[in-house]
Amino acid sequence: MGKLRRTHVKPLSAVAVSTTIASVWDPPAGKRVRVMGVSNIHETAGTALTVAVTDGTAAASGTLGFFSVLASGVADDVDFGDAGLYASLDAEVGIKSLAGAGTISCTLVGREEGW
Repeated sequence: MGKLRRTHVKPLSAVAVSTTIASVWDPPAGKRVRVMGVSNIHETAGTALTVAVTDGTAAASGTLGFFSVLASGVADDVDFGDAGLYASLDAEVGIKSLAGAGTISCTLVGREEGW
């Protein structure tokens, strides 16, 4: 089986992250998002964060995975592999902090796939 190709790049510039989910990737109708990695991760507000990637933006949305962000620093790229973090059909992918708040910039990489 071949490796899946990452076909989409979603740069996020200075996103305020808190315990409330913020939408970061809204696929076209009839598509679902497979987040395969996060790169260029920077935190600018002086707060270390654990960020949850969510399947939707409602308060009860499920968690697809996590990545950490260092306080006022740069975090290593995160590779979720071919399986990736697979969102539901037509669901926006969101991010939120597990505790506290901060500001991050990063680039999400992955695919939008039909069903």
